[in-house]
Amino acid sequence: AEYMGVANYSFVMSILPGVEVVLQNKENIPTTEYLVVSREISALIGGLGKAFSFAASALVEYADTLEQRIQDFRQANSLSSDAVVTLQQLIEDEIARGITAKDEGRSAKDGKISASRSILRLMWFWDFVAAIFQNLVAKPNDTFYNVVSDAYGRTLSPKHTWIVRATVNTALNFAPSREQFFQAISREENDTSIAEISGLFELMDTVQKGLWDYFNVRKISNLK
Repeated sequence: AEYMGVANYSFVMSILPGVEVVLQNKENIPTTEYLVVSREISALIGGLGKAFSFAASALVEYADTLEQRIQDFRQANSLSSDAVVTLQQLIEDEIARGITAKDEGRSAKDGKISASRSILRLMWFWDFVAAIFQNLVAKPNDTFYNVVSDAYGRTLSPKHTWIVRATVNTALNFAPSREQFFQAISREENDTSIAEISGLFELMDTVQKGLWDYFNVRKISNLK
């Protein structure tokens, strides 16, 4: 299948290695792999149509911000440009400095948007995509509109203003069909592709539960 201009694209296979690395290191999640998966999720969300084009752009912005905070951390700690930095390192550093909720300025480079806040926003989108996969597996006869609408309602909708929610709900009428979505992310909808998606959902769900526990314990799960 071709997706976002990429021939023979398979979303599952493109992010599976990164998700596995993240899961294997869930106590010290390497930022490189987390960002790779997050950027692929952005491409997937962008392919859901106009309803989520703004969300895909926001996700890229959060990823860019996190990338800048990683560079800042390396520089502040005299680390090499390719030194492994984990999500937990960034967050613990910001907790110690009391800046986890910082959200000032309009660009990643101004140094005023925290890594913690950016990671939290990326987690929202991981939840959204995981919920889509969960629905595709659990509701094989449901339309893709219903699949995405339910996933949105359970994950991103509570974070949005009523204006954004209304816009998304209207634009969802232009979402692709199940067939188009499966062709885009992998192949035709069949036992193999459903099994791939089910396995990926379970991995992503395990990663997310660990991260949410981490954020909740540190009381930073509601950074505005």
